Amino acid sequence: MKNRVYILDDLRGIAIICVIIYHYSLYSNNISDTVVEFSKNFRDLFNLGSFAVSLFFLISGFVIALSLNKDEKIKTVKEFIIKRFFRLYPTYWLSIIAILLVTYLFNLKYKFTLKEIFFNFTMFQDMFHIKNIDGVYWTLAIEIKFYILSAIFYMLNFLKKIRYIFAIFFFLALFTLFLSYFDGKRGFYNLTISYLFLMYLGTAFFYNYQKVLSKKELYTMIVLTIFYFILYAFLGQDRGEGELFGYGISTIFAIILFFITINFKSNISSITTFFGEISYSLYLFHQLLGYIFIDYLLSLNISLNISKLTAFFSATLLAYIINTLIEKPTNRFGHQLAKKIA
Repeated sequence: MKNRVYILDDLRGIAIICVIIYHYSLYSNNISDTVVEFSKNFRDLFNLGSFAVSLFFLISGFVIALSLNKDEKIKTVKEFIIKRFFRLYPTYWLSIIAILLVTYLFNLKYKFTLKEIFFNFTMFQDMFHIKNIDGVYWTLAIEIKFYILSAIFYMLNFLKKIRYIFAIFFFLALFTLFLSYFDGKRGFYNLTISYLFLMYLGTAFFYNYQKVLSKKELYTMIVLTIFYFILYAFLGQDRGEGELFGYGISTIFAIILFFITINFKSNISSITTFFGEISYSLYLFHQLLGYIFIDYLLSLNISLNISKLTAFFSATLLAYIINTLIEKPTNRFGHQLAKKIA
């Protein structure tokens, strides 16, 4: 499938807008606010952050299968690794540097050890139980695992056998869900496995798009995934960020939205397309730096909600600049380098 799937930009745009609304609406800096209280209660029923992350993971599952949908395996994997590296790391490293500079120059409450900084630069900090410098980084660790697994499956000529991959992750997710329910302290990596499972549903959508997987098989996978996340709503491990019901229901809604829109042949709107194009930069730069900026505006006696709106537009402008000057050029360089090396 050589043609660009335009709707994916819109879905990314919807996801990133939801992420920012979720993070900013819940941030209060210990100030009593009706919007914050409403957001806390609302997430118990529908977790906007979980909805957005689920949508991002479904998109990744679809896109990575598209990237690996070629015949020359060694060449394809080399290209894939190089392109993914330059797609993710330069902008990611810049976000870490920006946070370190801001926190150092303004002597803020956020402090990081050299060990934390080093491992965060690798993007594998979760494997060594090192905290994320910015809270949004946790999803990137899951993305990296998915890339590695998918590349291995592709090399083994197994990725197209999505029925079996889906079945494996379905039973793994169920198994770890029940284990974590009875021993929540350890968790058994259920969160990671649940999202990997969801990403391979995204891969199933791709193979259905390619007519490799039948509609009946895809529908069966969708029903099983919804069944799993209904169970997750009642049995999942409490992460202290709202009721689990909100997590399960929001993920189901993300699946339904993806199912409804994935066959659209054009963009939904210029606004969602714009936010989709800058979504990676905006995702990396909006949270911790946004909270710092909100705190600064509050110190100037600007109201909480005006501070949040200002932070939103400022983060959007910053993301557009970074996307234009850093993300797109390094992405292009990665594509050029991949053609030369592979």
